Amino acid sequence: MLNRFRWYRREPPVCRTHLRREMSSGKKGFQSVRLLAGVGLTSLATLMLQVSLTRLFSVSLWHHFAFMVVSLSFLGFGASGTFLMMTHRGRVLSLNRTSGALTFTLSLFILVCYWCSNRLPFDPARIMWDPYQGLYLVAFYLVLAVPFSFAGLTLGY
Repeated sequence: MLNRFRWYRREPPVCRTHLRREMSSGKKGFQSVRLLAGVGLTSLATLMLQVSLTRLFSVSLWHHFAFMVVSLSFLGFGASGTFLMMTHRGRVLSLNRTSGALTFTLSLFILVCYWCSNRLPFDPARIMWDPYQGLYLVAFYLVLAVPFSFAGLTLGY
């Protein structure tokens, strides 16, 4: 009868004890602290981008487009997760080089994609009369989803 309830007494997750051991040991602990700091700073940069775009859209575009940023981040993270799932099998790359390159690319694409979105002639006041404004809206949406997809690649790898 006690064997049926054995699942109730589980061991703590391996991740916590393994992480604690790595952080307490010498060089491996330093590498895991660097990794955790990189993940934290990348997450902070992504959240700051999301809040900044929300504020900018509520001022420059109508307040209805400010809520588009949440779906932009979902689209970017979903696209990066799909990409990682499709291409990550069997590939072993150096974590330091790959994460550094992805983080650098993320910082570049934040600036480039914001610049490109400002160059698009999207005007929400003309969206009912101009048939091209729908295409501009889709391009606006896809261009601004690229930094979130690189953030997802950085955090997912």
